Amino acid sequence: MTQYQGKIKYQKLYKTLISGVKNPLLEENVLNFDFVNKKDDDTWVIPKGEWIVKSPIIVNGNLIIEPDVKLLFDDHAYLVVHGRIVANGKKHQKIILTSKNKSWMGLYVYESKLDSSLNNVVISNTSSINDKLLKLSGGVTFYKSNVNITNSKFTSSTAEDMLNFVKSKYVISDSVMLSARSDAIDSDFSDGYIRNLIIDNVGGDAIDTSGTNLKILNLKVSQVIDKAISAGESSSVSISKCSLENVGVGIASKDGSNVSVSGCTIKNAKLSALMSYTKKDFYGKPGLDVRLSNLDVKTKFIRQREAKLVINGELVPYSNLNVGKLYKSTFMKK
Repeated sequence: MTQYQGKIKYQKLYKTLISGVKNPLLEENVLNFDFVNKKDDDTWVIPKGEWIVKSPIIVNGNLIIEPDVKLLFDDHAYLVVHGRIVANGKKHQKIILTSKNKSWMGLYVYESKLDSSLNNVVISNTSSINDKLLKLSGGVTFYKSNVNITNSKFTSSTAEDMLNFVKSKYVISDSVMLSARSDAIDSDFSDGYIRNLIIDNVGGDAIDTSGTNLKILNLKVSQVIDKAISAGESSSVSISKCSLENVGVGIASKDGSNVSVSGCTIKNAKLSALMSYTKKDFYGKPGLDVRLSNLDVKTKFIRQREAKLVINGELVPYSNLNVGKLYKSTFMKK
């Protein structure tokens, strides 16, 4: 029923196309897995050993994965934790999450009041969760869940984002990310710190941010089709001591973002070592300030007329950049 200016209108409601579709997040099933032990009222433990996961594991609580655990997931299996995940392996007793066959749907951690931890963890062969109403873009996703990732490796992901943070705080240190079909890291409305990270062989962006505050120290990126670092949608990014080589674009600041760069090397950028431009008009003008860096001067720097791109205190001349054409005719086309 709706009412407007004294008149009442009734409208019969019919079933939608998704009527009756279940939400997997409401189907806690951890009791179905005999290798998952209950520690207390809200905490579960996976002990040392190799375990085959034939269907999704849904944990409504906290999950501890002990050192020297290997989980082999079937194609349509995945792991969801509505709480914190603590997976602290050791140098010679790593925790491995991988596929039994070609791929598995990945890890989703959401809405935790406690910080999660991944240490000495190897996660490989992820696609992304696509199950009834639960559809995610990340092979590994943290939503409203803070996490510290150290000494870990992510490899061989066909997901839109190998690792996706949404409204979370995160630290990634001393880790490696290899072979992402699309983006390696996608950070949405989050706060992050990346230190001593290697990213190689990426089909999209190595690091893509939206509405994020991010500090990067000692980053090495190579073999990236699109942008090594893409700051968008009013992000604030600080980059120190990076090496970006064989990329489509080295560093891009767009759509109201502000990026500061110091002590970085950019080599063999296919389109441009540095770019500053507006893709979405409702954001402010972006800024990119680069100092004390070794830049590939064979590749031009691209600054849209009202955007800011400063190298060692000097404003780079603007270009007549057609952003629409850029995203339709280059590797930036999605």
